[in-house]
Amino acid sequence: TGALVALRDAKENEVILKEKASSHFSFDKGSSRMDNPSSLMGSIALIKQTYLNANWYKKQDELVDLSLSAFNENRSLPQFFEAGRDKLFVLRADQLGDEMGVQYIIKGAGDEYQRIDEIKATNATLIVPVNFPDAYDVEDPFNAINVGYDDMKHWEFAAHNLKMLNDKGITFAITSDDLKDASKLSAMLEKAVEAGLSEDVALKALTYTPAQLLNVQNDLGSLTNGKVANFIVTDGSPFKKDTKIYQNWVQGKKHEFTA
Repeated sequence: TGALVALRDAKENEVILKEKASSHFSFDKGSSRMDNPSSLMGSIALIKQTYLNANWYKKQDELVDLSLSAFNENRSLPQFFEAGRDKLFVLRADQLGDEMGVQYIIKGAGDEYQRIDEIKATNATLIVPVNFPDAYDVEDPFNAINVGYDDMKHWEFAAHNLKMLNDKGITFAITSDDLKDASKLSAMLEKAVEAGLSEDVALKALTYTPAQLLNVQNDLGSLTNGKVANFIVTDGSPFKKDTKIYQNWVQGKKHEFTA
């Protein structure tokens, strides 16, 4: 499960807004020390078997299994699937969810435009990274020959991904995850805006949509009387890499920046 945490320097009991906010899945086994599953097929089989076991467990009252009981309790939470890798894994995650009767919120890899009609058909809400690739050095022909055409096309189109998703009516949230340097988020978003994404859509994908996905939109995600006071004060558009932040308010507490 995932916890909802306010990003300010304070005691844990003050910044944890929701101890159990979401349930999370992945094709990778994470920190498990077990050898299995060691393949994609094995991961899919394990997830399916867990669902089948949990469904069976709900229909009986002889066996007590704390793991299956907890799994079933967590099914009432928003269900996230970190597909990662590429657009095909987004489709795999959704197909798995369809078989198990679950509509996942899926974290993609930023190349969804390459299968956009198929991804639109999943009806899934996406979490999209903005780790756009740097330009390849192709000045030296010996280096250029190692750069694939598909890599070059992705470098060209990656910044257009969010606009294309929005044009298709696909709901998405934006994440800074996968960026090697999180401070580059503004620069990446500036590229997306230059590629046609509206600033209003970008702002919503960073604020209200994430709150909505966690069912906390009544408390977070927009500037409304009565909600938690989380906002920034800048000298310009937050989607410009050179914009300065003067104040950052988290839970009504102000943190000042030196211009």
